[in-house]
Amino acid sequence: MVKKGFIFGFILMLSMVLSACNGGVSIQDDLISFVNDGIGKASEEQKENLKQIETMQSIIEEVNAGTMEITEEQYVEFEQIASEVISSLDSIPVPETEEVKNLREEYIEITKKVYFSTVGMVEAIKNEDQEKMSEETMVATSEAMKIISWFSELNKLAEENEVLIEQKMVDGLGTMTATKK
Repeated sequence: MVKKGFIFGFILMLSMVLSACNGGVSIQDDLISFVNDGIGKASEEQKENLKQIETMQSIIEEVNAGTMEITEEQYVEFEQIASEVISSLDSIPVPETEEVKNLREEYIEITKKVYFSTVGMVEAIKNEDQEKMSEETMVATSEAMKIISWFSELNKLAEENEVLIEQKMVDGLGTMTATKK
């Protein structure tokens, strides 16, 4: 009887140690979930707001060309939309593996800075503040470079873990999906 209890205890401990060594979920599964259920789901839920942000970014380009102005109403509406999108980023589930968790944190940080700088540009246009416009444009440009670097990190991790990431445009918005190779 004691021998059976000892064997059962040993098997239980061994399975716990092996589970701990495995770390639970694999990087491959975690990365696929992050892309599909994290970024993908957040983008889908905010689809209409993201389209409005894209529209406002087009307006910024027109204003810079001197062909349009931004009203207080447009600014307030845009600020509310951007705030909602920024808040939704925090709802992206936290991955289990450190590698994917780090990608999530970088993604959220960069994306928030891009949206904040876009709101800042709209505010600068509304207030006809060229200095603020220049500052916000520099921030947006810097963050755009970080996004490119982030995508490189994402693709490198995907390649290392046999994940295929496909990027495409759907309804004018960029989307990503991830699958096992």
